[in-house]
Amino acid sequence: MATQAHKVDHASLFADGRYFAQIPVAGKITPPSETLPIKDIVVSVAKQLIGDNYTLREDIAAPKSDDAFAVYNILTQLLPVLSEQSKWYWERAGLSFASMLESAKYPIHSQTSHLIFWWARLGGINGPTVKGTTKEEITECTRDGACTEFSWVVPRDTDPTSPCNRKIRLAIDPFHPDLKTRLAGGATSDYLWSTVGGMGLVTQEGGKGWKDAIEKWMFPGLETNEQVVPGCTYFIGFDFNPSGVITLKHYFMPPAADPNVDPMFKCTVNRLTWDLSAWRTIVPQLEPSIMEPLNFFLDYLDNEGKDAALMFPMVAFDSCPVEKNRLKLYLWSPKHTIKDIVYNMTMGGKLKGKIYDDAMVDMRKLCKHIFPYATNDDIELKNQHVIDDVPEAYQEDQPGRHDCGLLYYYEMFAGDPVPYPKVYFLMDFFGKDDKTTADAVEAYLTEVGKPGEPGWFASDLLRANPHRQKDYGTRTGTATALAFGLNPSGCDLTGYYSSEVFRR
Repeated sequence: MATQAHKVDHASLFADGRYFAQIPVAGKITPPSETLPIKDIVVSVAKQLIGDNYTLREDIAAPKSDDAFAVYNILTQLLPVLSEQSKWYWERAGLSFASMLESAKYPIHSQTSHLIFWWARLGGINGPTVKGTTKEEITECTRDGACTEFSWVVPRDTDPTSPCNRKIRLAIDPFHPDLKTRLAGGATSDYLWSTVGGMGLVTQEGGKGWKDAIEKWMFPGLETNEQVVPGCTYFIGFDFNPSGVITLKHYFMPPAADPNVDPMFKCTVNRLTWDLSAWRTIVPQLEPSIMEPLNFFLDYLDNEGKDAALMFPMVAFDSCPVEKNRLKLYLWSPKHTIKDIVYNMTMGGKLKGKIYDDAMVDMRKLCKHIFPYATNDDIELKNQHVIDDVPEAYQEDQPGRHDCGLLYYYEMFAGDPVPYPKVYFLMDFFGKDDKTTADAVEAYLTEVGKPGEPGWFASDLLRANPHRQKDYGTRTGTATALAFGLNPSGCDLTGYYSSEVFRR
């Protein structure tokens, strides 16, 4: 029998000052000059965003010149504490976020506004401060129970000491801080996209049309988007730009098929299905030109890829103009040799040409560093280390985030005839330990020509996760995944990380 459904009064939650700062109107900020003292910049941006809604403590000490967390430390003194829950997540996940923004060398004004957005809006959807024990109370975002997964795209040509040297993002599996169960993703993202919820920072360019259309198509029986679909996971992603603008991203992970489910919660396409032909009914409503790469993708699943054991877990897209948007269909596979990866990344040889040949050369370089034991293409990537505190509810063998396998997505753009693949290596399974993974990533980046002093990559991650200083080289946990992907301009590498809030 499917998990019992529940409704959440989202409006009341968002109006609860213990979890969400009550700022009814927030305008666009005018960034102060970056030549001003850091304290002056932070205070100016905070006043512009928060206005007269809260009293800010301005009698704070200016940061020392060697303060490694200057913006974060100023805001910790400046901002009021909303609740113990808010403080708890600010000290654990907020610190990681601040460090990543600082490592990326974002302007002080955007570091400030992004951190204020976390304080005002995102701590409240991270759930309770006690890790759940049942599937209804456990995130699928990370294996350790943290509802937020951070990520950064690491360009291969920027110096780690240069301004805006990587792009910071995060995704949250939103949970209610009191009820311990999931929030409805549609209602939560609507709030964060709204004028009040977005605080004037979340871009409304292009609207949320795809989100509404896909949600209604996927769950046609829902009476309201405040209903929490049993067994469904809905991640909300955030692209934090150096300008201070935030773009929302949406991830629908529908439940697996269940013959006993209430008709209200029946899905057009279920998790772990093999047949994705239903997407042909919605894509023309989103953008007709995406039908061409979709048909290319479906043809691969029906022919060259039919023995690849690929199953659908999730779809993702952004809230942005159609011409900039992309439909991402994710596939999970229990097969994980390099031969399997190359086959799925080139779609059985259907993707041909220099961009794909060069990308596969690069991917082999990455695999050489992160999986040195895989000396030929037929060696299975192995589960080297198991996190020792995975809740019992996820100990069983089941396909998905909590089972060892490979995750892919195929990204489809308007006006482009072919999909672009990405493979996710789940390093909390495949990694030996977090330090070994970080050193391997740096070695790969060095090989492909990225500047940087030796040890910069592991150092940046340890700054973001200081609780790992003593055991960074003994276990996995912080590094959740590495993703190698193709895009119209070439390939990129993205690292995904948990701040392990329950282990700090």
